[in-house]
Amino acid sequence: MGDKQRIGVRYCGGCNPRYDRVAVVNKLASLLPQAELVPAQAGAAYAGALVVCGDVSAVEAALREVLRVLHETLRFTPAEITRS
Repeated sequence: MGDKQRIGVRYCGGCNPRYDRVAVVNKLASLLPQAELVPAQAGAAYAGALVVCGDVSAVEAALREVLRVLHETLRFTPAEITRS
């Protein structure tokens, strides 16, 4: 088996005290043994990124911005964002 995929993790400002953000990331790490979740550092390369945020509106706004950049730079065709 190869090396683990490094995933950079960033946390939001923590304005939602109703859940433990670190516990969520630790649980996710236990479910993804092929990944190594590490604190994201500026300029470092990662196989993926995880932004942990408890505000649904902030998550939606961030996703829209990512899709906009992907569309404008890579001609990516974005899918509709839905809430579930």
